[in-house]
Amino acid sequence: MRIVYQALFRVRLRHLFYPSGSSDGDFVAEPAPETARALAGHGLVFRPLADGWAVYAEVEPGSSPPRLLRPLGEDGLRLAFALRPAHAHVWSISELPGYRPGRDVFCFDNLRDDQEGGRLHLGDAVAGARVGAAVPLVSGESLTYGFTPAVDAATLTIDDRFGDTAATAAFSSPEPTSEYRLDLAAARLAPGRYTVSDDHGGSLAFYYDPELSRRPFGVVEIFSDPVPAAYRFLDGDELTGAGDYTLQLAARATSWRFNVIKKYAAGGFAPADLTIAGPVTFDKAVEPDRAVFTSAAAVALSAGRQQALVLMENSNEIRDLPNPGAATPLAAGAAPGSFVSEMYVYV
Repeated sequence: MRIVYQALFRVRLRHLFYPSGSSDGDFVAEPAPETARALAGHGLVFRPLADGWAVYAEVEPGSSPPRLLRPLGEDGLRLAFALRPAHAHVWSISELPGYRPGRDVFCFDNLRDDQEGGRLHLGDAVAGARVGAAVPLVSGESLTYGFTPAVDAATLTIDDRFGDTAATAAFSSPEPTSEYRLDLAAARLAPGRYTVSDDHGGSLAFYYDPELSRRPFGVVEIFSDPVPAAYRFLDGDELTGAGDYTLQLAARATSWRFNVIKKYAAGGFAPADLTIAGPVTFDKAVEPDRAVFTSAAAVALSAGRQQALVLMENSNEIRDLPNPGAATPLAAGAAPGSFVSEMYVYV
């Protein structure tokens, strides 16, 4: 008997830090434990790719369009994949909202129609963006929910990502309390994204999976339904060939700061006579032993040298200046959430 497998869907990782756009080796993806069991139960096969991963399904030999040999039934698929950084520079090169490594997780899914350049982009459908705000990852069996100000009674509602109520809880206390511990195990929540809200106007989004012992950077959820028409990789039991998704991160933009320092106290270049020629505009501050050049606006980082910058003394070229890269130290900028790429040049 001939055995035939076809790709059910693929996820391609891209990062605009690289001139090619392809993100090879930045992340390692693996099925979440519940997903690993679901893949085995449906006879699906997970395979890593150089720039992402794919899930393959066995199909009826000779069927056109390809038809699943093992139908999924009416429940469809919800598959989750943990995305873990493969090196320490992922955070420094990526434009990300506020993020607490080890405590928060970014959520991506195929529920939002975001097509560009022939690519089907994954994103955060709840936030309506390719990269939404990171949410707390709850890998234990309880969640501590906070109240500001403290309350002596409240009703809490846990809704899933589709707005359906998954659980409720209520309490009263003889004295005002600023927190309440929700028993998620008793609520029998399935792994996934939720929002808990109270009847005082507060709310908290979180991602729950008690089996995620190693905390990932992100979780990618792939649904067979309901998804936008262009994202539908199954039509009943037939493969549509549409499930080729792109998860793309933008390059971090930073202020570029060159500290041009005199090697010797006597002779050499006068800091006041130094300028930088090139497509980036710099503000200059002069100190006795150095000139400090800070870009007037944030500039996106790149693995390739994209900005041709030359250190000048009056009209004379002294040397080419580097562009900051993945290993360039980042310092906190003046504005919250901004960063400075700090570089030192000795002349």
